[in-house]
Amino acid sequence: MKGEGSTDAIFVVRQMQEKFRAKGKKLYFGFVDLEKAFDRVQTEVIRWAMCKLGIEENVSAVMSMHTGAKTVVRTVYGNSNGFEVKVGMHQGSALSPFLLVIVMEALSREFRVAYHGSCMQMTRL
Repeated sequence: MKGEGSTDAIFVVRQMQEKFRAKGKKLYFGFVDLEKAFDRVQTEVIRWAMCKLGIEENVSAVMSMHTGAKTVVRTVYGNSNGFEVKVGMHQGSALSPFLLVIVMEALSREFRVAYHGSCMQMTRL
């Protein structure tokens, strides 16, 4: 979180680990760098997440917006040549935050299924 140091987060995580270990319980953590999330999500992950959540009817429309997308880089010296964007969501698009929520929800469900399905270890991921 903005304004919070990583030292505070590490302290909280360590406290949780110690409490769960003292009770003999398992504890799992997942860390996501949301600042970089829009730039790193692959289009196939978006497709997978939409299918996982049962939103198949809109997959082709979303994929057509991302497949073959091109962009340029603006600098003080002018624009670069256009190049294809193969990873990431469209910045500034109203749809991108929604797609990120879809991906995060699908991943969250996958973690829960994997955890409950194996009881001892997360082998499906």
